[in-house]
Amino acid sequence: MNELPASPLPDNSAPFQRLHPLSIILKSLGTLGQNLFAILVLHFSLFDRNIFYTGLAAVALVALVVGVTALIWSRFTYQVTAKEIRIKSGLLNRNNRSIPFDRIQDVSLEQKLVSRLLGLATVALETGSGGGDDGKLDALSRTDAEALRDTIRDYKDGLKPSDAGAAEHSDRGETPPLFAMDNRRIFIAGLFNFSFVLLAILGAVAQNLDFLLPDGFFDPRNWLDALPGRETIDGFSSWARVGGALAAILSLVCVRWQRLLLALQRYTGRTHSAECLQDMVRELEQVLGMRPRRRVALVQVQRQTLQTRIQQAQDHLERNQRKEKALRTLIVQSRSEAKTLQAEVVRLENEYQARGWEEKPHSQLAKTRHKLAAAQKREQRAWRKVKKVQTIRANQEDEMHTLQEHQTHLDEWLAELEADNLANPNPIPFVLRIDAGFSTGENLAWLIEMGYIVLTKAHHSSISHSLCQRLPNPVTWTRVGRNAEAVNMGDYYQHDCPYPLQAMLLRYHLPDELRHSTLLYYADTPPPPLPQWFRRYNARQTIEAGIKEEKAVFTLKRHLVRSPIGMQLQEQFALFAANFVRWAAAWAKDALRQANRRFETALAQVKTLVRIVSHTSARWVRNSLGNTLIFDPDGPFAHTILCLSGQVAVQLTLPMFKFRTP
Repeated sequence: MNELPASPLPDNSAPFQRLHPLSIILKSLGTLGQNLFAILVLHFSLFDRNIFYTGLAAVALVALVVGVTALIWSRFTYQVTAKEIRIKSGLLNRNNRSIPFDRIQDVSLEQKLVSRLLGLATVALETGSGGGDDGKLDALSRTDAEALRDTIRDYKDGLKPSDAGAAEHSDRGETPPLFAMDNRRIFIAGLFNFSFVLLAILGAVAQNLDFLLPDGFFDPRNWLDALPGRETIDGFSSWARVGGALAAILSLVCVRWQRLLLALQRYTGRTHSAECLQDMVRELEQVLGMRPRRRVALVQVQRQTLQTRIQQAQDHLERNQRKEKALRTLIVQSRSEAKTLQAEVVRLENEYQARGWEEKPHSQLAKTRHKLAAAQKREQRAWRKVKKVQTIRANQEDEMHTLQEHQTHLDEWLAELEADNLANPNPIPFVLRIDAGFSTGENLAWLIEMGYIVLTKAHHSSISHSLCQRLPNPVTWTRVGRNAEAVNMGDYYQHDCPYPLQAMLLRYHLPDELRHSTLLYYADTPPPPLPQWFRRYNARQTIEAGIKEEKAVFTLKRHLVRSPIGMQLQEQFALFAANFVRWAAAWAKDALRQANRRFETALAQVKTLVRIVSHTSARWVRNSLGNTLIFDPDGPFAHTILCLSGQVAVQLTLPMFKFRTP
């Protein structure tokens, strides 16, 4: 066990320590839990339910994860000195960080369930720089974590190390809690302290693992219809303005339920959509627990190109340094020559004056004066060139510094992508369809390096105008829609994106004009035919419809409350309601025995289900043959009958809480 000294040692004399060895187990369990789903998929697909191969793959995965985690643990050390804490980390790229105690604003201890069982705690250091935890020690023993926290607090309080122990009992005494929840409040909070997004994930998993469900859970005929050629596509919706904020909804498109809403993130009303894409993609990967294989090779090529640019900049800088040195040498020589010539001019002037000679244009005195003027001009020209070279060299040094910072960032990014691939042995292909507001060059480059197949529209109309100027004459247009034609423009490089995108120029025949737009595509394989490409991108309207649905049906048009917890509850209930209605519609299709055309149409319309079907009267008939739901014959869904099989539960109208009045 790592033991923290009772008092910090002087700078550079304290030993470097490692995290608690049990942290290897803690982090390995987290990584293995993320890959459990992949093992199950391999067991029922690639391994054909062969226990031996599945066990072999599981053992290999455990060995790999534990080995890599142990190696990372061995490379993470920290040192507590009298005035700062130093952290060294990194497996491929080393990162040395010093955090002075003066900058630390808060020290917090965190203990999750497994950490409490193992007697471990996480120490989070915050300096107020706006980036969250500026330093984190993931797994220390509880005693070491509290000792480190007390050491930092003693320093902040101005206590000397020798006085820390004396002040421990006087200043660190037990303080009464500001607020304590009784058992009833804890029970009620536990009922609602979970995310309804988990139910959406369970529905998506059930669609792909129906063989694990008991018979009769879903009608097998519907699953057989849904399984062939099904495709899961992740995408982004448009933005909904909700009470001065922007809500970004993450959707999963599937066959049986059309769309499931996975997560929602709220941003301020001044946030641009392009700034939120990376947060949303990371949220997508966290919710699904799956991600594509990162395109490390592309980043490596970028790094090599950057190294070439750095070498060229270094060569130019050294060339200018040599040039400046040569100019300064010329200045010294010209100044020395001018000094000698000045003395010679004075000597000749005295000699001419003593002998009474007249200075003529071609006399020795005139020639010496001419040489002196030439030496002085040569020195002045050299000084002007030195200033010009210095300006160029300063710009080159700034460029060199920028390139080196870019290289450092690229090295860190490359290490992160390589670590992601190492921890993701079973990547899957992801198709990401995003609106034009997200498709900046920086975002597209990030998505490509993250491994996504990207379908998007050009971020700015000037791209379409530029492509129109490049059209060959004559050009053959291909019809892709009722009033749309397209032509493949081949490779296109967007600003701030170093990777070639496939561009499709579109023209729409409107009553008064021709309007152009551009679709962009990136994948490891060539793009599909133009009509299919056009249809695949425009299918994102299924995703974007979720925003209108959430605004009009599920009260996300504006927040009903202003407290953070109240807004979060409203958002989570709205997501759950949207998913629940779709599950109910799929269930109703299975139970439907007789229906009129209006009811069949309503099953595909969420707004109709919520606003009309849920408010239509119906009779519940229970007899020896089972349970039947019969809609009112005088209502819009007359002659519609649902046969309910299995155990039927009915929620009667009951108050949620009982209140006593005095």
